[in-house]
Amino acid sequence: MSNLNKDVSIKLDINAIKNSPLQKTPFHYNLIKNLLSFEDIQSLLAHLPLSNFFLSSRAEGSDKAYQVLNKILIPLSQRKTMMDPELPVIWQNLIIQLQSKAYIDALEHACGLQLSDAYQEITLKRYGHNHYISSHTDKEEVRATHMIFLNERWEKEWGGELCFLNSNQEITNQFTPTYQQSVFFIRSENSWHSVNKIIHHNEERIAIQVAFWNTTQRTVLPGRQTVYI
Repeated sequence: MSNLNKDVSIKLDINAIKNSPLQKTPFHYNLIKNLLSFEDIQSLLAHLPLSNFFLSSRAEGSDKAYQVLNKILIPLSQRKTMMDPELPVIWQNLIIQLQSKAYIDALEHACGLQLSDAYQEITLKRYGHNHYISSHTDKEEVRATHMIFLNERWEKEWGGELCFLNSNQEITNQFTPTYQQSVFFIRSENSWHSVNKIIHHNEERIAIQVAFWNTTQRTVLPGRQTVYI
């Protein structure tokens, strides 16, 4: 880790996590401001890994429908995973920080939920034109999720907002997917969320999903289609 930090100055603002108040409506979540600096975002985007993505889509057979490009950075297999040596150094550095005790302790402090014994899965997600995810709650095996947005700018008319919904499927919160904010939320039977369809033809919505699981066993429901690109 020391060698990576020596080469790359990217750094999570741990205090931004600790100082984010826990919101309880429509379910428990933390809105974390400025987790990464503008300079760090520029560096990450300049070295954005573009290989080994897969297009994941589902139109039926499950509780949700979606279409999105995914790249698994840390698979759901064990608490600590060997780093992909082909990843740019700055991305390796980011992953190490997302697995660090400081990061997990800060989230626990902010949300009041134990996470240190959970299994992480870290995914780089790219939403292009017409990509989306319909309203759903995560599986019971998922304890919590942190969505870290990487776009420098994003216009409302482009779609792509992360939405929180109440039990009546009414949108209560919409979050623009720009780097100035990230959203951590605790899974529950009422944690309904979705991503609006991307309307813009040429802009990609880029985000990192850090999911905390209770188990390494994943249940895949029927209807999923996967195409590697």
